[in-house]
Amino acid sequence: MAQKHSLSRRGFLKGTDYRKLLSIGLAVVACVSAFGVAEAAREAKPDEVAKVKAALPAKAPAKPAKARKLLIFNRCEGFRHSSIPIGAAAIKMLGEKTGAYSSVISDDMAMFAPDKLNEFDAVLFNNTTRLKFKDPAHRKALMDFVKGGKGVAGIHGATDNFYSFPEAAAMMGGLFAGHPWGGGGTWAVKLDEPDHTLNKSFGGKGFKVKDEIYQLKGTVYSRDKLRVIMSLDMADEKTNSRGNKDPKRDVAISWVHKVGKGRVFYCSLGHNHHIFWTTAILEHYLAGIQYALGDLKVDDAVKGAAAAPAGECTLGRKAPDGAVKLVGLDGWKGQGKPDLGKWKEVGEVSLDEKNPRKLATKPGKGIIDNSGRTKNILSKEEFGDIEAHVEFMVSKGSNSGVYFQGRYEIQVFDSWKVAKPKHSDCGGIYQRWGKNPSGKMGYEGVAPRVNASKAPGAWQTFDVIFRAARFDKDGKKIQNARFVKVMHNGIVVHENREVTGATRASAFNDEKPLGPLMLQGDHGPVAYRNIWIKKCKLQ
Repeated sequence: MAQKHSLSRRGFLKGTDYRKLLSIGLAVVACVSAFGVAEAAREAKPDEVAKVKAALPAKAPAKPAKARKLLIFNRCEGFRHSSIPIGAAAIKMLGEKTGAYSSVISDDMAMFAPDKLNEFDAVLFNNTTRLKFKDPAHRKALMDFVKGGKGVAGIHGATDNFYSFPEAAAMMGGLFAGHPWGGGGTWAVKLDEPDHTLNKSFGGKGFKVKDEIYQLKGTVYSRDKLRVIMSLDMADEKTNSRGNKDPKRDVAISWVHKVGKGRVFYCSLGHNHHIFWTTAILEHYLAGIQYALGDLKVDDAVKGAAAAPAGECTLGRKAPDGAVKLVGLDGWKGQGKPDLGKWKEVGEVSLDEKNPRKLATKPGKGIIDNSGRTKNILSKEEFGDIEAHVEFMVSKGSNSGVYFQGRYEIQVFDSWKVAKPKHSDCGGIYQRWGKNPSGKMGYEGVAPRVNASKAPGAWQTFDVIFRAARFDKDGKKIQNARFVKVMHNGIVVHENREVTGATRASAFNDEKPLGPLMLQGDHGPVAYRNIWIKKCKLQ
C-alpha cells in the first residue's frame, strides 16, 4: 500500500525521509552544475576544426599597430546556435594564424566588469542571444568601452540581444525580427559596395550562400545610421519570395559604423557551420574585426537614406556644374547614317486623346519626340564613367530604351501595374542575345527589384550611375561594365549590377572605354527631355 502523507503544522510532509530528499537535491544540483560546465566547455568537432584550418587566409589585411586582444563572448540567454563552438574556434584561429590579435573565449558576464573589460581592444559577440546585461555597471562599462575608442563586432545572433538595453541595440545596429530566409535555403547576396575594403575577398561580385538571414526591426535598423556594405539581393526571384513581401524592403547583412570614438562591425552570416570554413567569409570577418580593433582603416561614413531612396521625385532635376546637357537635337546623330530620321524637337507632349497608343505634340523647344517610330539616335559625344539623368514619356504599350555607351540598355516600356516585372519591363537591364545554358535564346537580363512605373502619358525619370568596363594596356577587358545604381522615379531598382557584354539590339557588339548614349526610337512612340550627363571617375 502506498504510504500516506499529510502536512504537519510546520508545513512539512509527515512520513518523509528528509535525508533522502537532501541527497536527491544535492544530486540534482550537482547534475545541473555539471551540465553547465559541460555547456561552457563544449568544443568544436576536430573534423570541423580541420576544415577551418585549411580555409584560413595566410595574412591579415592590416598590420596591427600594437599587440591586440579580443574577447570572444559566447553567452546565450535564449536560443543557442550549434555553430557557436566552431565560430569561436575559427575566430580564435584567424587571430593566431595571421598575428592580428590574441583572444580569450568566455561566457562569463564578469568579463564586463570595467577593470576586466578594459584588458581588451574589442569584444566579439559570437551568436549570443537574449543578453540582458542586468547589472548597470556592466551596461555602463560596455558603452564606455566602445564610445571611448574601442571596438565591438557581432556574428549572426548578435542582433538578437539587448531588447531591454536600447543603447546597446542601437550600438549593434539592429534587432532580430524573424528569419524568413532559413538556414536550409540558398539566398542571393549583393555587395552594396563592391570596392569597399571589407568586401575585397568577394572580388567585386555578389554571391549565393546557404545560411539563415535575419529580418530586422525598423525601429532600430536604418541606413541613416549605418554604412551597409552587403545585403540580400531582391532581384533574385527565390530570395524575393520570402519575408514581409514589401518590394522596397532592405535586408542588410553586413555593416560598419562609428559609436563615439569607437567602431562596430556586424555580419549576419554564421548560422550554419560551413560559413566558418568558407575562405571569403573568413576574410570578411577578419577585415571587420581588424576594423573594430582599430588597425584597418575603412570608409565608415554613413551614406544615409540617400543610398536607398523611397520614391523621391526627381522630375526637373537640375544639371550640376560641368554636366553635358543634351537638350534639343543638336547633340545627337542618327545610328548608321547621321540624319535624325523622324525625331523632332517640340514644346509639349501628352497622350493622344483619341488613341492612347500615340503621343500628341505641340510646337516649341526642349522635348525630343520620335514621331511614333523611327531610327535610333546617339549622342555625338562619348562617355566613360558617368552620372546621368533622363526624363521620358511613353504611350500605352510603347517601348524604347536608353543604351549606355550605345551597348548596355536600361529598358523603357509601358509597365504600368505589372505585378512581377521582368528584365523586359521598365527599368530592367535588358538581356544579352545568344543561347543560354538551356539552349534558349537570351541570357543575363535583370528585372528591376520593384516596378516603379507610372501610367502612360506621365513623365518618368531615370537617375543612373554607370561605371565603364576597364581594360589593360593591351586593350584586354579586365573588369566588366557596371550599373552602380539605377533609380526609376526616385526608387532604387538596381545596385552594383555587372553587365558582361553588350545587351540585345545595341549599337555596338564590342566593348570600349568610351561610348555614346543611345535612345531607341524604332519600337514605338516615346519622348525625352532634360537629359544631362556628368562625367566622373569611379573607383
